[in-house]
Amino acid sequence: MISAYKNKSEHNREFLNAIETDYPTEYYDWKVTVQFYYCLHMSYCLLLENDIDIKTSHSENIKSLKNIDETLSRKLHILLKHSKQSRYDGFSNEDNMLRINKINYQSNKNIITLFEN
Repeated sequence: MISAYKNKSEHNREFLNAIETDYPTEYYDWKVTVQFYYCLHMSYCLLLENDIDIKTSHSENIKSLKNIDETLSRKLHILLKHSKQSRYDGFSNEDNMLRINKINYQSNKNIITLFEN
């Protein structure tokens, strides 16, 4: 099961790399969302390696991750928040949402570095 989540995280990373390369100034909502899922699937690997079952709730898995690494848990929660914000907020003011997504995308890069290390 770990290999399936590892493969999914790598797939998400490849997609993120592709949209960053092909669309460097567009699709920040998707970039932010893929950043979250990339790290989420990496965290699933970490949970399974520590014999912790994966739950159906992102929030529950983030809480479980806290037992292994509190910092990663906090950072994954931030990625979740940014992902939800990029998908569900901003329909009344697209310019503001684009600006927020750009900011979140850039700050998420630091979080991704933590997960990759």
